[in-house]
Amino acid sequence: MHIDEVIARRLQFAIDEIKKAPSSMILETQTPWCHPLLYRDGMPKSMQDAHASCALYLAKNAVNAPIIMQAIETNASSLLLSPPPSTADLLPILAYTQSLILYQIIRLFDGGISARSSAERTIPALEHSAMCLLAHVRFDLEPPSTELPLYPLAPTISFWHDWIVQESARRTLLFCFFFLQVYRLLVGQKGLECDGRLGLCHSWTLSRYLWTAGTAVQFAGVWKERNHFVVTDAQFGEVLKEAQAGDVDWFGRMFMSTLLGVEEAEGWFMSRGGELRVL
Repeated sequence: MHIDEVIARRLQFAIDEIKKAPSSMILETQTPWCHPLLYRDGMPKSMQDAHASCALYLAKNAVNAPIIMQAIETNASSLLLSPPPSTADLLPILAYTQSLILYQIIRLFDGGISARSSAERTIPALEHSAMCLLAHVRFDLEPPSTELPLYPLAPTISFWHDWIVQESARRTLLFCFFFLQVYRLLVGQKGLECDGRLGLCHSWTLSRYLWTAGTAVQFAGVWKERNHFVVTDAQFGEVLKEAQAGDVDWFGRMFMSTLLGVEEAEGWFMSRGGELRVL
C-alpha cells in the first residue's frame, strides 16, 4: 500500500486531531493527552512558555509568521538548555514532556524548513524526556477496593486528583511514541519497524465521562454508574464489543481510527449511535 493511501485510510483523522493541540491548549487548557484540570493549581515554567507559544501560534498570519515562529523557536531552544526535571514530583517532568510535544507539533507540521529541521534534531530530546517520564508513571489501574465515597469526600478528592495526573502521564507517554512514529512515516523514513516503545505504555483508561468530570462528586458518580475501559497494550477488543460511541473521547478516537482504519471506525461509531468526528 502506498504511503499516501496509508495516511488517508488510517492516519488522517489522528493527524488532524494532533494539529488541533495548540489551539485546544489555549482555548480549553487541554489536549487529548493533557487533562483540562492538570494545571489547575498552576503551570510549571516549561508549560507557561509553551502555553504562551501556542497563543502566539494561534495569532500567526502571513505577515507576522516569521517573527512568531522565531519566538516559538527561541522558547523551544530555551527549554532544551535544561535537562528534564529529575525531582520525585511527577508534574514538572510531565509538563516538560508535554511542552516539548507542543513545540514539536508546531514546528514539524507548520514550520518552515529551518523550524522543521530544528524540530527533527530535537526528536532524541523528546524521546529522552519520555523515558524519564516513564520512571514516574504508574500502570496499576486496579479499581479502589470500595466505592469512591461521596461523604466524607476527602478520599475521593485525593483519588481523583491523583488519577488526573497519572492518566495524563500515561496518555502523554503513549502519545509521544505514537506521534514520533507517525511523523517518521509521513516523511518517508525507511526501514520503520516497531521499536517496542509503545509496548512500554502498558495501559490507560478509556472513558470520556471520567475524563470530562469536573468535580470529585461527578467523578465518583461516573465511576460507579458508567463503564470505563482499561486499554492494555493497544488491545481494544473489549471496547469494540462493549462501549458506546459516547464512551470514547478524542484520545480513544485517534487510536481506534488508526487501528481500524478511518472508514471502519466511522462505521463502528455510527453502529453505536454516534459519529467519529462528533463527540
